[in-house]
Amino acid sequence: MFEFVLRGELSGDGVQNLERAWNTARSILAGRMLVVDISGIANADPQGVDLLSRMREAGARLIAALPPESAVRYRCARRAESNRCK
Repeated sequence: MFEFVLRGELSGDGVQNLERAWNTARSILAGRMLVVDISGIANADPQGVDLLSRMREAGARLIAALPPESAVRYRCARRAESNRCK
């Protein structure tokens, strides 16, 4: 497996840099899975979104973890009927 971990903004030069890195990685992957962790992306411009879409269409697996506070809110919302979380 080969993994890119993205952080911050995916826009402008960052999109071009990621695309160059992706093209280099594809040339050496030799059948290994490419995983792109997008958990740390704060924002992406249209070109960044397009690049992620193209990566996914080419077989990359995009993953994103929920921040811990979001996971807690989700669990609380699911349990709201039982009054366990207020």
